[in-house]
Amino acid sequence: MAKGQPVYLSYLLRLWRVSGDQGSHHVEERAIWRASLESSRIGGRKIFANLSELFAFLREQTHAQVEGDVEERPDHLSYLLRLWRASDDGESHDAGEKLVWWASLESVCTGERRSFATLDDLFDFLREQTGVSPGS
Repeated sequence: MAKGQPVYLSYLLRLWRVSGDQGSHHVEERAIWRASLESSRIGGRKIFANLSELFAFLREQTHAQVEGDVEERPDHLSYLLRLWRASDDGESHDAGEKLVWWASLESVCTGERRSFATLDDLFDFLREQTGVSPGS
């Protein structure tokens, strides 16, 4: 990867439809999709008049990616983390039953979801994914 290039890009993507021709009875045929990207890294927002502009911007942002420039481990991982308290079996609990913390991770990229019966199991999984040894 080119020196100075970010190892990942993260955006909040918003898409919305506007009518392209107010006089048309076929709104669906004249609808134009607008878009915005908000950078999670720097907080800036960029608005696009149409999807073609959005696609061109994303191509420009990722242009420096060189084919074959892939490391053994990914440069970034994105998960939706959920934490909840439940009984030892992960189900809802009866009054007076001891509750423990459970966790799940859902990969943003693949949609794969994993559940963990303890926080230590979660931490071990994250260490394994990142190649970081305990205590680091």
